[in-house]
Amino acid sequence: MKEIPKEQHDQTPVYLGATAGTRLLNLTGPTVSDTLLAAVTATLKSYPFDFRGAEILSSQNEGVFGWVTVNYLLENFIKVKAVGLA
Repeated sequence: MKEIPKEQHDQTPVYLGATAGTRLLNLTGPTVSDTLLAAVTATLKSYPFDFRGAEILSSQNEGVFGWVTVNYLLENFIKVKAVGLA
């Protein structure tokens, strides 16, 4: 929370994507995974951010988000500076 200025907390969207362990739990005990997601949702809603939901990611989406995360952290995306915009 220290990294985001306090005045921007309510404008900062937060999503939670549960991954493989929760997918497996959902197959063997869907009630347990539902309870887990409900508890996580309640906890994240208690923070001052704009919580937009928690869900179990598909394996395909988990891979896509993982790829984006790694490449973002490695600064592999093209950086463009806007010139002349007010």
